[in-house]
Amino acid sequence: MSKLILSSLFLSGVMVSIFPQQMAHADAGSSCHFHGRKEAGEETLIRCAAYHRNRLAKKGTIDSTWTALNHESIDKVTNTKGKPEWRVVFANTAQSDETKKKLFMFFSLNGNFIAANHTGK
Repeated sequence: MSKLILSSLFLSGVMVSIFPQQMAHADAGSSCHFHGRKEAGEETLIRCAAYHRNRLAKKGTIDSTWTALNHESIDKVTNTKGKPEWRVVFANTAQSDETKKKLFMFFSLNGNFIAANHTGK
């Protein structure tokens, strides 16, 4: 084979193997894992917060009573490293433990889940 044909085949193989990976983005039916820098909207954050809340309840990390609740608020906060992130808050007035009446969920600006806790920090 000529060098031109071999070079073309090699380049085609490289393009085919790289291109789909660069175009990977989460869609509406995904498990809330995103690529890129596009800031997540409120609808995406609500959907992903519910997804991760239910996942944590199923694992036993949080009480299953949280799964029946809607979010209370969504706001941008600054983390301890000075970077902005989303915070989604759920409130559970039925909780007897005062320290566990709120569930705080944190997401990167593009919508990736970071952490959840009852302290808000």
